[in-house]
Amino acid sequence: MNEWLEASRVLLSLFFLVLSSWYDFKKREVSNKMWAIYGPASLTLLLLQFFTDYSYNKEGIPIQWLVSIGLTTIIALVLFYIGFFGGADSKALICLSIALPVYPSFTYEYIMILVPFFPLAVLVNSVLGSSLLIIVITGYNLGLMILKRERLFEGLEEEPLWSKVIAFATGFRGIQKR
Repeated sequence: MNEWLEASRVLLSLFFLVLSSWYDFKKREVSNKMWAIYGPASLTLLLLQFFTDYSYNKEGIPIQWLVSIGLTTIIALVLFYIGFFGGADSKALICLSIALPVYPSFTYEYIMILVPFFPLAVLVNSVLGSSLLIIVITGYNLGLMILKRERLFEGLEEEPLWSKVIAFATGFRGIQKR
């Protein structure tokens, strides 16, 4: 296998995902141009790896690649259309599935694979990470209420309880200069 091609797909993914995260953080939007470059570049490198590996091994397209790309694409689109994902999230996951449909070979020794397809493992880990963030935000807000005796819902007295509970678990006030 051509490790340099695999490493270039990993680096390409890292570059585009970091860059798209920066745009998302700064502008709250990621241009479609990002995915229009990342997707075809990933596909080019993946096909190049396939053809170079095929010339050595004479094996067909790994079925895992096709299943991973197809399954990840379906999941990303469903999550987008039911409103759990934004467009950039969905496109990022699809592009990642094209770039790295399975775990990079240099990671096999270091990780125990629970989810066989790399992009779906990334999705599962991000869901878990987001869930942990809710615990952190809730703890922070509890600390403000208990230790500093701050009122978190000033001006929101008329809001329903369920709305306050969601706000308490998912948001916090910005740091105010005194």
